[in-house]
Amino acid sequence: MWNRFIRLIFSFHQSLTLKLSFSMGLVTLAAIGLFAYHIIETEKRQGIEQVVDEANRFSEALVRSTKWSMLHYQTESLQHIINSVGEQQGIEKLRIFNKDGLIMYSKDPGEVGQMVDMKAEACYACHAVDQPLVRLPIKARTRFFESRGERLVGMINPIYNERACWTAPCHAHEETRKVLGVLDIGLSLTSLETRIDQNIRWTILFAVSVFLGISTLLGLYLYFFVKRPIKMVVDGAEAMARGERAEPIMIRTGDELSHMARSFNEMREQVRLREMALLQSERLAAIGTTVASLAHNIKNILNGLEGGVYVVNAGMEDGNEENLRKGWDMVQRNVLRISDLAHDLLTYAKDRKPVLSHVSLNEIVAEVREDVAPLAEKHDVRIETDLDPSLGVVWLDREGMYRAVLNLVNNGVDAGAALDGRQGKVTVRTRRMGPHQVRIEIRDNGVGMDREVQQKIFTTFFSTKGAKGTGLGLLAAQKVVHEHGGRIMAASDVGQGTTFTIFLPDRPPSPENGPPANG
Repeated sequence: MWNRFIRLIFSFHQSLTLKLSFSMGLVTLAAIGLFAYHIIETEKRQGIEQVVDEANRFSEALVRSTKWSMLHYQTESLQHIINSVGEQQGIEKLRIFNKDGLIMYSKDPGEVGQMVDMKAEACYACHAVDQPLVRLPIKARTRFFESRGERLVGMINPIYNERACWTAPCHAHEETRKVLGVLDIGLSLTSLETRIDQNIRWTILFAVSVFLGISTLLGLYLYFFVKRPIKMVVDGAEAMARGERAEPIMIRTGDELSHMARSFNEMREQVRLREMALLQSERLAAIGTTVASLAHNIKNILNGLEGGVYVVNAGMEDGNEENLRKGWDMVQRNVLRISDLAHDLLTYAKDRKPVLSHVSLNEIVAEVREDVAPLAEKHDVRIETDLDPSLGVVWLDREGMYRAVLNLVNNGVDAGAALDGRQGKVTVRTRRMGPHQVRIEIRDNGVGMDREVQQKIFTTFFSTKGAKGTGLGLLAAQKVVHEHGGRIMAASDVGQGTTFTIFLPDRPPSPENGPPANG
């Protein structure tokens, strides 16, 4: 669980889409929260003001309703009115007490006859000074309190001494007394609080829904219209950095991403043209150098041929079959050297596009092993193969890839032949690296190369074989691999052997490579 959480945080930290969508969602959530808080607080204030106003109007209406019963001192009628009104929903407290604080009438019969504390909240606003105030604003007559776990709003409404009161024959009051008693009413705030709580829940649900909706929609938009185009450009740039052939990027959003894609495609084309020009100049330079450098190699081969011809002629004149065979072997060996030299030179110097077709790479390796087997047996070098049975067919130029693998295997055989005291071995391995990439590995247990030699093996006419090599074999193999859009790497340790690894894309031919060959 903890590891999953760490991976989620790590993916969030690395994903621009998640960062933007989540951040915009949080901003929206915060904005909705602030707006909702303002609305709820306003609604709460207005609701309380409305309840207070209703309580005031209700209290004044009740005072007027009881006026006639008070003037005629009809106590039963007054109590009946109090009981009837108190039964209405939301009225939790209703009572009338006289000027001395004695409760005369109440919704709760148990309160009748009790004294009200003048210092209590309901009376303190009037009795805070030595002489009770006569007129109070609504705010001063209002209080909020709890009763039996329920919040109430209380309203006191003075019952003033009017002319009819001090002139009544039943119970006249002194004209100087301004207030005869107080009507105290308490209304429940439960319905208001319930409505506010419900609005809060709906607001929270709405805010969370908007947050998830905006985050999701923005995330999807960013993924399809921002992340995917950017990833296409990044993948193309990484492919170019690896030396692979990057495909054109098609982004038609009409914004900066489209401009970036066009710029990338232009850069890709410029890189491709410069690589072609560089390779062409290198090949032309190689051809010029070859004219001078091959003279020595051709001279050595011709000397070998002349020697072989001389031995053959001598054998024919003497009738010596041993000299004939010896001379003929010399002729064949030097003809083979001419053939290899010509193939490598043509492969490296010729400007050609690979003709891709569906071929079996395993069959190519098997054919190379069969062709090199006589030479390997002659030098006591064992050739082994480890072929991936799931490799199947691959889009390759069969002729070019055969020459590349053949050159590398021949190098491995020559390295194994130079060993003293142990048998040489060359291992060829094929593997599929994914749906669009394959790998070829040629490993030998020869004498190996130091770092300085490794830096020169792909330069023109550099050879570790002395007079036996032309220095074009690895260059030709490298050129074939690059023509396929792949890459070749060498790893070697002195005394431990050398490993050449080729990575090749497995993709159908692009229009610039022409139609695939039959086969």
